[in-house]
Formats: sequence, C-alpha cells, structure tokens
Amino acid sequence: MPTGIEWCDETWNPMIGCSGCEVLHCWAKMYAWRHAQNPTMGKNQAKYARLVTDRCGRCGGEGRYLRNLEALSAFTMRKETARVFCLDCHGTGKGPLRWTGKIEYFPERLEDPLRWRKPRRVFVCGMGDPFAEGVDPAYIWDVYKAMSRAPWHTFIILTKRHARMAELVPRIRGTLPDRLEHVIHGTSISDQRTADLRVPEILKVQGRHCLSLEPMLEEIKMRPGWLSHAQGIEEIYLGGQTGPGAPPLHPQWVRDVRDQCAEAKVRFWFKRWSWPAGKPDPGRTLDGRTHDGEVG
Repeated sequence: MPTGIEWCDETWNPMIGCSGCEVLHCWAKMYAWRHAQNPTMGKNQAKYARLVTDRCGRCGGEGRYLRNLEALSAFTMRKETARVFCLDCHGTGKGPLRWTGKIEYFPERLEDPLRWRKPRRVFVCGMGDPFAEGVDPAYIWDVYKAMSRAPWHTFIILTKRHARMAELVPRIRGTLPDRLEHVIHGTSISDQRTADLRVPEILKVQGRHCLSLEPMLEEIKMRPGWLSHAQGIEEIYLGGQTGPGAPPLHPQWVRDVRDQCAEAKVRFWFKRWSWPAGKPDPGRTLDGRTHDGEVG
C-alpha cells in the first residue's frame, strides 16, 4: 500500500509479526496495536490482535501469579504454591505494549508486486521482522520467489536478526534463477553496540546493502569499510524516536552521518527529529533543507 515513509513508495506485508527487540517504542508494534483495536480492519483485526498485547508479561494479565513458597516448621520442610500480588503491574494486569512472537502470513499478498507495473521502491514486511525467530523459513522463501518475479521494482528488507539473514539468504539465492540485484538487504540499529554487532554481518550477505538508524539514540561512528556504494552500504535512513519519553536527537550526530555519506557517495535520507508525545511536530529539516536520498 502507498506510504508516507520518505525512502520508499510502497509497503508490502505478506507476513507480519515479531518477537521483539531493544526498541521500546517500536513504530511497527504501535501500528499493529492500532489495527488490532480498529473494527474496520475486518477479518484482519483478529490477526493483528494476536501479534501484540498489553498484558503484563509476568502475570499474564491476571494481576497475580503463582510462586513457590517455602515454609519451615519444627519437624518438616514443605513447599507450597501461592498466588501472589504482581509487583510488575501493581495488580492491574497491564504492562508495556509488546510483541507476542506470533507471525501471521498472507499468501494472497504475494502477487501484489506483479500488479504494480510502474517501478517502485518497496519496503518489505515492515510490520515486523521478516527474519524473526518465529518466521517459518518457507514463508521467507515464498517472499523471495515473489520478489524475483518482479525485477522492475527495488525491494528493501530490514532486519534486526542479522545472523538469520546471513544464514538464509545465500541458501535462498541458490534456489532462484534471479541474482536479486534489485533487492537491498539492511539492518536497523539505534546505538554503537547494535551497529558493531549487526552491520558486519549484514555486509556478508551478497548484493546491495542499506542501513536504518532509527531511532538513533546516541552518536554512532561508521567503521572503515562500512560506507561504500560499490561494496558496503549504499543507502542510509536516519531518524529520531517518537512517542512518550522520546530522547532528543543531537544535530551533530545527524550531521556527522550525513557528511560521511556525502564523502562516500552514499544516499542519505533524514526522516525526522525526535518527537515526544504531546509536543509539536519538529519536522525533518536539517541545516535549512530536507535530505531525500541525494548523493553528495
């Protein structure tokens, strides 16, 4: 479906769902929750409802949970089980919104790219992580087969499961006649730790690469060899966090990444400044202009 995401023209979700990550206010999780509460979604409302929950992770929404207690007497030790008050949710049964780990598959959507005759930049499976632990490898194979049949589009796939992508994509590529040169593989990072962990693994995947720094939560230094249109990352998408308690995004962090992209001839998109809940829209201009994929 058409999208307001600056670096793509279309979103395509033949499967949705995730098992969670380090980002507390994940935008895909928030959108899935909204769809789960929206009766106009029809039969898909129930599918989204299975993906996310606001039930307390410790007590399962009961407000109390079973706990083993040890009671000593003068003659014996006996173990008892009791339902105790849940301190995590203070007995309300509610907790932070979280993914359940369930995956929903929509095989009827696999034909969609073939119907789009005009070339488009397509964000694949953005409502979750296509390489999450609960995703059946057969589903991933089906998605790649569908992409191989529509080489006039550019498909963009982001994951935080860098190891699983690096393991599966070469095996999938070996079963397809297409070299998948129209597919850009990437990862999402928020800080230096996740960058150092994920980027080297993603670069092992043959082909084209991109990097999403969203939400950017601290200064991130690009290591030697990461930025290269020929061999490394050829596109970067950067933005701040949105939602309750969103921390500020330092302008110099953004400038440093932008300038490195310009030097390496890497396309750079700046999506948005951090946007705490209840505050005015901070916009997306940096040094008096927007950045929408220009090189240099």
